Amino acid sequence: MAGTAAVVSVILRTYRHRAKTGLPMAVATPPAAVRYLIRANQPALPVHTDTDDALSAVRALVRRQAGVDGPRAVTPETTGTAVTEHRAAGQRA
Repeated sequence: MAGTAAVVSVILRTYRHRAKTGLPMAVATPPAAVRYLIRANQPALPVHTDTDDALSAVRALVRRQAGVDGPRAVTPETTGTAVTEHRAAGQRA
């Protein structure tokens, strides 16, 4: 449990720092205990079980900040090359 608390602490500190800079953030973590702790301490931080869902949440936040409404098609221009390369190698981003 100490390891879980340390991970959550780092995530929450990162979120607070990110709030100062205005960068969008979402978290992807399968363990329910980690999701629960994050949501209990910072309900505004989007928490997902899947990386794809977290990336979609960040993209939606970016669109909202930019004032762009409606869904966008995912194209090579809207996805990061690192994510594309990981998926091409059969790994999760």
